[in-house]
Amino acid sequence: MVACSECRIRNKPCSLEKNPKKPKCMACVRRRTPCVLTDSPTTRSTHKVQKRTGNGQGRGGNTLTQAPPINSVGDLCPRNPCGINKVIIAIDAGTAYMKSAFKVVESREKINPKVGVDGNILPGIRIIVWPNQLQFIETQIGYEWWEDQVTGELVYRQLWGKEVTIALDEGRINSDFVFRWLKPAIYTEGTRRAAQQRIEHQIDKLPQAIQFSASDELRPGDTRRLTFLDIFSDFMGHAWRYILRKIKGQYPELPWPDPSDVEAYRHFDPCEYTAVETVLPMPADSKPHHVELAIRAAVRAKIPRPQPVAEPAAAYAFDIQRRTDAHGPLDKSGCTIAVDVGGGSVDCQAYSSAQLSPLVVREEVEGADEWCGGNRVNETCRAIVRERCQPMMPRILDALRAHGRSMDENQFLNEIEALFENKKRWWSPGETLSLNIPGLPEIPVIGLRRNTLDLSAEDVTNAFDSSITPITCMIDKMIEKFHTRHPLSRDGSGARISEILLVGGGSSSPFLKAKLRNRYCRPKNEATPYPITVRETDKDGMGAATCISQGAVLLRMDSCFVTERVIRRGYCVKIDEESLPGDRKNPLVKVLRDPHDGYYSRIDVTSFLIRIGERIGHHHQAFGPEGCWRGLFLDEKTETGWVLEEQIFYSDDISEDGLWIDHPRHSSIHPCGMLKVYLTEDDCRFFETRTSPVREREYKYLEYQVQFEIRGIVMTYEIIIPRGGKFVKDGDGGYGINPIRKTAELDASGVFGLFNVDRPRTEI
Repeated sequence: MVACSECRIRNKPCSLEKNPKKPKCMACVRRRTPCVLTDSPTTRSTHKVQKRTGNGQGRGGNTLTQAPPINSVGDLCPRNPCGINKVIIAIDAGTAYMKSAFKVVESREKINPKVGVDGNILPGIRIIVWPNQLQFIETQIGYEWWEDQVTGELVYRQLWGKEVTIALDEGRINSDFVFRWLKPAIYTEGTRRAAQQRIEHQIDKLPQAIQFSASDELRPGDTRRLTFLDIFSDFMGHAWRYILRKIKGQYPELPWPDPSDVEAYRHFDPCEYTAVETVLPMPADSKPHHVELAIRAAVRAKIPRPQPVAEPAAAYAFDIQRRTDAHGPLDKSGCTIAVDVGGGSVDCQAYSSAQLSPLVVREEVEGADEWCGGNRVNETCRAIVRERCQPMMPRILDALRAHGRSMDENQFLNEIEALFENKKRWWSPGETLSLNIPGLPEIPVIGLRRNTLDLSAEDVTNAFDSSITPITCMIDKMIEKFHTRHPLSRDGSGARISEILLVGGGSSSPFLKAKLRNRYCRPKNEATPYPITVRETDKDGMGAATCISQGAVLLRMDSCFVTERVIRRGYCVKIDEESLPGDRKNPLVKVLRDPHDGYYSRIDVTSFLIRIGERIGHHHQAFGPEGCWRGLFLDEKTETGWVLEEQIFYSDDISEDGLWIDHPRHSSIHPCGMLKVYLTEDDCRFFETRTSPVREREYKYLEYQVQFEIRGIVMTYEIIIPRGGKFVKDGDGGYGINPIRKTAELDASGVFGLFNVDRPRTEI
C-alpha cells in the first residue's frame, strides 16, 4: 500500500491508498501542505491493537482492549516511547482567578476509570502552579510600552497574570491599561451586559495602536478593532502555553519543545504528537450560546476541541472521588446540593447518588446561577467607602499625593477593593476590618486613621449580605423544586436533601459558612422541616478553589458519571396539521391547501422531539410524530431523481407543539440543520403513485419516520423510509426489510447541563 509522506509522519490513513492517481490526498488539501507519494504504509494500516490485563481490568475482571490514542482532530497519534496514552487538561478560567489541573494517562493505567467506584484516582491528577507560586493566578491582561529587540522601536506588548501586578506595583502601567473580570462579559443577559460594556468602553480609551491590533500578536496596520473576546482569548492563550510548558517540565519524555523555549510554544499544537483532551468548567446555568462563545474564545487561543462541563458537577465528582479514595466506594446514598462560590458567579446543582452498586448519579434539579460572588461583595464595599469618603475625597487625594502616591478617585477605590479582596475571606462576624493604605490622613469622623481605613462590622456585614441573600434564595428555590418532585409525606418521611456542599474560593469565608449553617442546619428551619448539613469538601492539601479543575478532569475520564441529565434546549421538526374551523382568521397560524391531497392544513408547525427540562439518560432515543408522509411530483423529477428535505430546529425558550415556526412571536425558534435524502427513480419504484385533485398531477406517495438518538453530547438525527413507501405491521420497527436511512449528527455541547464530554461529531 502507498501513502503520502505527510500522512506517514502523522500516522494518519491516506486517501491515496485507495486512489494513488490523485494529485493530492484529502488530508494534505485540507492542511495546505505538499503531498509527496511514498511506498511506506501508514502506521494505522499496519497497527496491531494491543491487549493488556492486570491494571487494565475493569469491573468483573474483563480484559480491556487498549485503543490507539486519538488526537483532538480525530487523527491517530503516534505511541510515545514513554508509554503515555493521552493528556487531559482542565482550564478553569474564573472571574477573578485562573486554575488548572491535568492528568497524564500512562499505558500502565486503566483507560476509563469509574468515578466513585475505582480508588486512588485523585493522587494522579496534578495542579498547575503558576508564576506567582500559587495554585491560582489573577485573570488579567495588561499593555505596556516595550522596546522591540530586533528593530529597536517602541511597541506595545501584552502582560498577563503576575506580570500585570508587578507592572502596576512598579508604576510602569496604570489601571487604564489593565483588563480584569473578563469572564462575566461572556454572559451578557440583564445586568451582566455592564461587564461587556465596561470592557468595550475601556478599549475605546486605549491608543489606536492597541485598539486596531490583532490581539496577542499586536500586528500594526490591522483594521479589525479589538473586542472583549480577543482579550479573553489572549489571556487563555497565555495560560494555555504556560500549562503546556509546565506539563513538559514534569514529564520530560513528552515529545514537546523544551519548556524554557517560550516562543516554540506560541504556535505549538500538542495534538500533532500526543492525544490531548481539554475541558472547560462553566457556570451551571450556562445557555448554549454562552457555551458557544466560551468555546470560540478557547479555540482562538489554540486550545484544541475544548469540552464544557458544569462547575458544580465537577465539584460533586471531586467530592465523591475524594471520599472513595479515602474510604472506598460510597456506603450511603442521598441528595447533595453543590454550591460553587466563585469570584463572579455562584452556581447550584442538586445531585443524588440514587444507587450505590453500581453507582448511579442523577441530576435532581436543573442548575441555577447568580452573579453574586466575591465581586458583588467587593463592589458593595467600594460603594460604602465611596459614599462615606465622598465629602472628604479632595483632602484624601491631596494627602496621598503629598505622600508620593498620586491617584484619582477611581484609582483610590480600586486600591480599596483590591485590599478588601485579600482580607475579606478571613473576616469573622463582629470584627472591625482594617485596610492599610500608606498616606491616608487621620479623619476619625469617616473611619480614617493615619495610613489605615477601618470598616466596621456592620459595613462588612452589609457587603457580605449583598452576596449571601441571593445565594440563600437560590438554595431555597432548589430545595422547593426538589420537594415538588419528591414531596414529603405528612409525617415528614420521604426523600430528603442530605447536605449542602460548599466549593470554590469564596466557600472558605467563615461568615458565609456561619450564615448558611444558621439557616439550614437547625431542625424546622426556614427552608425545610428537617436539618441539612452544610460542609466544605475536605482539602487534604488541595484547596477548595482547585477542586473544580480536578473534578473536570474526572468528568473527562468518566464521561458517564452522571447517568440522568436535564436537557436545556428543545429540538423540533416542522409538520403540517389538520386545519380547524376558524383557522383562516387566526393570525397565529398559516393555512394552505396541500397540493398533493387537496386538504387544507396548518403548515410549518412545531413538533418537538426533545423538550426543555426533559430528563434523559446517557443513551436516549426520541421518535418523531407518527403519520409523516411526503408526495414527490413526477413532473418535478430531475435527472438524478428527487430530494426530500427535513429541517431541524432548536429553541432555548419554547417546547410547545403546534406553533407556527415563522410567526414573529416565535423568533426564539432557530434552524440548526437540514437533512437531505436523495431518492433515485429506482429507490421509488415500489412507492404508490397517486393523482392530486389539484390540477390532477401524479405523485409518488411515501411515509417516513424521524428519530433522535443521543449518546453523551452527540445527537444523531435520522430519517427512515420503508422500501415500499408505507409502514408494515411486521418487520424492523414497521419499516420492513432494508429501509432507506439517512443520518446526520449534531454536537450538543452545553445543552444537557454541561455534564458529559464525549467527542463531538460533525454538524449536519
